[in-house]
Amino acid sequence: MFTAATLERGLVNALAHRRISLAKQERRTLSTDPWNKAAKSGFQDLVDKVSSWCGHDPGLPNDLTNAVKRRNYLAHSFWYDKEPEMEAEVPRGRLIAELADDIDTFHLLNARVVAAVINPGLEDLGVSVED
Repeated sequence: MFTAATLERGLVNALAHRRISLAKQERRTLSTDPWNKAAKSGFQDLVDKVSSWCGHDPGLPNDLTNAVKRRNYLAHSFWYDKEPEMEAEVPRGRLIAELADDIDTFHLLNARVVAAVINPGLEDLGVSVED
């Protein structure tokens, strides 16, 4: 769940950077904190808002939607569905491996969001990746 939350926070950052960039381009002052405003969005709403900015990684929107589904399953059903498997040692090992795969998936998706959305957004603001 932590890595899913990290991915979600990356989307919040992408949306906030985008709002700041648009305000800068339009030479207007934001009246609300863009991070607080973005953080009020649900995970799927964030994916929907950020999907159009994934041009360099066209598969990213679909993968993010799948990540939302997986995160929701982990949060709401996984432990109930897998409870019998937690009782035996061998299936428990498979569950741990499954969760480790989820961790890797969420980390990789976050890295893709950074490369496809966040870094270009920062560059639009005049901040280089090195900065």
